[in-house]
Amino acid sequence: MTDPSREGQERMARWIDGLPDQLRRSGGLPGLADVAPLATPPAQVLVCGMGGSAMAGSLLADGWPPLTVPVLVHRRPGLPEWVGPQTLVVACSYSGQTAETLDAVEAARARGCRIAAVTSGGRLLALARGEAGGGGFPAVQMPGGQPPRTALGYSLGAQLHLLAALGLLPDPTGEIEAACAQVDAGHLVRFAPDGAPVGDAAARELAVTLEDRLTVIHTAGAEAHGAGRRLLAQLNENAKAPGHHAEYPELNHNEIVGWDLTARQAAGFALIVLHGGDADAATLAGAEVATELLGAQFAVTHRIWAYGESRLARVLGLILFGDRVSAHLAARRGVDPVPIARIDTLKSRLAGR
Repeated sequence: MTDPSREGQERMARWIDGLPDQLRRSGGLPGLADVAPLATPPAQVLVCGMGGSAMAGSLLADGWPPLTVPVLVHRRPGLPEWVGPQTLVVACSYSGQTAETLDAVEAARARGCRIAAVTSGGRLLALARGEAGGGGFPAVQMPGGQPPRTALGYSLGAQLHLLAALGLLPDPTGEIEAACAQVDAGHLVRFAPDGAPVGDAAARELAVTLEDRLTVIHTAGAEAHGAGRRLLAQLNENAKAPGHHAEYPELNHNEIVGWDLTARQAAGFALIVLHGGDADAATLAGAEVATELLGAQFAVTHRIWAYGESRLARVLGLILFGDRVSAHLAARRGVDPVPIARIDTLKSRLAGR
């Protein structure tokens, strides 16, 4: 009998493998050539998006040298009270139909903010082109036709190139090519600080230990934080599995006390600790001691270190490794990683109110 989830698993694997090519192609996306440098830099960049469409913005918000203005992510309707003409609002909605993001754009227009968009179409693209009333604004158009979470390469690359075109970053093309060459070679992460880089086979083996367990993700260093959030979302949506994410050093001030499980309870939990290449000595020391203190609370513990010569290479390696873990876990659980039925049902019910 044919496994009905197999086709979805194969599609997701192709999308994951295609992330580096998305990054490479992002410099030629429609709309980028029309973006002009800002006359004056903004006080901050506010990325407005939800779910997978907000993920690229959250990576930038963790810090992206040499970006010299702060990047924040807004995941709700409207805008914070402090947002005004000094703010660059980047609206990110893969479908172009996300209600919260469209509401944020309307608020930004009312407040005189500078606006740019990253989308595949929908009402957001129509607003950017001035087709829905009011003045337009720059928009970078991604290819459509796939789940938003599988378009992270386009979204991240589009935002890097957009910020470069606006004069806020240098041209990222060289860094993108170098990072993609690294992952093309199968060099994703390390299982020891100075160990050899590992790839898909290691991700497959790690997925075996996560089956039938709740995965707890701890992250050390800003490069790892976004990858941890991405891994949690991919476990949720691809593997249909629950999980939890917390960051060092904050978790050492609260969460470590909450892990007080019996041996029977601990058998149902697995810990993944992601280490970014930018983690400082104090954070690394805290993660080391905390992982030792919490060792008995988890049936298995995996420590993973970022690998690569640049921030983009290290972040990309961590993300791709986590994406592949989620896809292998979906296969082991016998689920189709593509559909997100519960989210679709929620949206349908809300639309009917």
